[in-house]
Amino acid sequence: MNNWLSLIIFATSLVIGWRSPRNAVWLAVLAIPTYVIKMNIGFLPTTVAEMILLGTSVGWLAYSPAIRLKELIKTYTPITIPLILLLAGLIIGTLTSTDLRLSLGIVKGWFIDPIILYGMVVAIFQSKNSPSLLSALILSTLPLSIYALIQAITGDFITVDNRASAWFGSANYLSLYLVPILLLSTYWLFEKTTLSQRIWFWVSFSLGVLAVYFSFSYGGWLALVAGMLVLGIYHFRHQWKFWASGGVLLALAVATQATSERVARMINLATQSSASVRLQVWATDWLMAQKNWLTGIGLGQYPLHYPEVVSKLYSHPLESEMLHAHNLYFQFLLNLGVVGLTGFVWLVVKGFRFIRNTSLSWAVPISAAMVAILTHGLVDTPYWKNDLSALFWVILALAVVNNRNKSYDRV
Repeated sequence: MNNWLSLIIFATSLVIGWRSPRNAVWLAVLAIPTYVIKMNIGFLPTTVAEMILLGTSVGWLAYSPAIRLKELIKTYTPITIPLILLLAGLIIGTLTSTDLRLSLGIVKGWFIDPIILYGMVVAIFQSKNSPSLLSALILSTLPLSIYALIQAITGDFITVDNRASAWFGSANYLSLYLVPILLLSTYWLFEKTTLSQRIWFWVSFSLGVLAVYFSFSYGGWLALVAGMLVLGIYHFRHQWKFWASGGVLLALAVATQATSERVARMINLATQSSASVRLQVWATDWLMAQKNWLTGIGLGQYPLHYPEVVSKLYSHPLESEMLHAHNLYFQFLLNLGVVGLTGFVWLVVKGFRFIRNTSLSWAVPISAAMVAILTHGLVDTPYWKNDLSALFWVILALAVVNNRNKSYDRV
């Protein structure tokens, strides 16, 4: 049954990709969170989101293979050097890894798939179609936000720490996905909109903010504040009422949480807390990075190396096992080596150069979303997950699509 369902999803997406590529890509973006629904094609593991993307890309390319392939390759011209560095890092990370199957799965799900999605967005969408792509991202958050709020109301959580997480295994995963999209959605604040569009924005934005609040992800809140600061600097830098209101809201948020048990646990470095654990994790990351800065430790090898290294630093570590580095930049360095980290940083710099050449109405929300990802990356690990990597590349694609100086001849 699983195989048949995979084929049905693939075939349906192929037909839509052939007949209506823009609608097919819109559906692929909408379906990003469905990566949690696992399935198989024969012995090969896959997901609903991946099958939709695969069918869409095959249908689109099959319509006119030579022309479409040329268009797809052209979309990567502005980011050629960062892509080459990332590819080199992926090769190094795969060769360094002791688990080839796991490494290839990471390459496929967190790099090849989202990079293909990026290429199709840039090739198919124009600036005038960008709002519809944004609507797909916003729609994808609604089930997550509603589910998270139901958890908060009923107390029926699936995480061990009783925080709203929707269907993710960690509340932090929820905020990592929601916050950049919430900031992107502020595009509708500064564009001429109808009443229905304004209602649509405020409903989805409010639900998302509430979901982030009940996730109690302080990294998510930090990222949201950083993104809102970008919006404020662009649009309200001379309006003292905005800053006064923001200051009051921030003060209220701090005041309501300052005496909470979770905050007390978090900032108590003498006991096990999110802060004390992260300090030990980052110290361990730094030691691993010092010894493996050139090649990294291999794709997907962090959970294997962490227990051995942390035990050298601490006789009784607060956490003897850890899935990831709790830092975006350490994660790239340890997975892909210095070459891969350089490629990622270069890609981000290129992204901000594209943003600089976009219209103000798009530059502001895209900048805010990117800043949120980079800020959250200081304390957690955005990108290194199916939905987060896809989201990163869609945001980058929006910057390229809205670039007013669309010269693909320069890198």
